[in-house]
Amino acid sequence: MPETKDLLDQFLELPPDRREQLALRFFETLPAPANGLNNRPPDFPSVVSSPNVCGASPRLVRTRIPVWVLHRMRQLGFSESKILESYPTLTAGDLVQAWGYVDRHRAKIEKEIEENERA
Repeated sequence: MPETKDLLDQFLELPPDRREQLALRFFETLPAPANGLNNRPPDFPSVVSSPNVCGASPRLVRTRIPVWVLHRMRQLGFSESKILESYPTLTAGDLVQAWGYVDRHRAKIEKEIEENERA
């Protein structure tokens, strides 16, 4: 069996997109934490929610970008390419996950948009 350091070195040698895919697959296999931290909806592994990050709003993993912000940008007429240009750390796959999450949880996302625009 390879040593942990060897595996980490191999992981770091992968191109960034392959590292991201592998990391997502790895985290998908972990059981949900009992304390509810980093709760991931099973259909949208790139969407996470943590009590002390972004007010617990669903956001994209490895970011502090709430899904409602991306959805609001889309509502305002931003193209996906413009959104990706605005947030260079995001991938097209992240947006696919965000749009799927919005479709499944539209009322929640719309409520978050309303609450944040009122504030």
